[in-house]
Formats: sequence, C-alpha cells, structure tokens
Amino acid sequence: DYAIGQIGRRLGLVATPYITLVNILAGRELLPEYVSATDISERLSGHVLDWLRSPERHAETVAQLRALKERVAEPGAARRASRYILETLGALPHARAA
Repeated sequence: DYAIGQIGRRLGLVATPYITLVNILAGRELLPEYVSATDISERLSGHVLDWLRSPERHAETVAQLRALKERVAEPGAARRASRYILETLGALPHARAA
C-alpha cells in the first residue's frame, strides 16, 4: 500500500487523504492507517491495546463501522464482479440481470 500510494501521489493519481477503503468510504479516519515502509508494530499494538483497555472506544468504532456498512454495503458484489468479468471475456451472454 505504501509504495502504491507514494507512486500515485507523485503522478497526481491519488486524490484522497486515505488509503484504506473503509476510510475512503467514510470520508474520515474510522480505522488507523499505517502507510509506511518501516516497522509499525508499536503503533499498531498501541491501537489494539487502546481498544482492549477502552470497551467504550471499541464499541464506538464498531458502531461507526456498522453504520458505514448499512450506508454503503450491497450484498452480491462478488457475484456481480464475477459475472462482469465472465461477460467481458465472452464466457457469458450480456444483459442478464444478476
């Protein structure tokens, strides 16, 4: 993720302050992002320990993730993607509703 993000930023392809899909969809940082080519284990363990020590903070994060899921999730994405790929490759007829 780090290398792709850096290349995309240098080429002007990345127009979002976030690199993880959850944060991009939320439009804010719901989950910490670790965009780094170095050891981030201490930072990562700090966030995990914070959630373990603060059930309220963990519950709030879970509630925010559930709200995001309700807002943007639509079941059947894998089926739609595979149908699109197969249709594009000519393995399935076009215009069949999923």
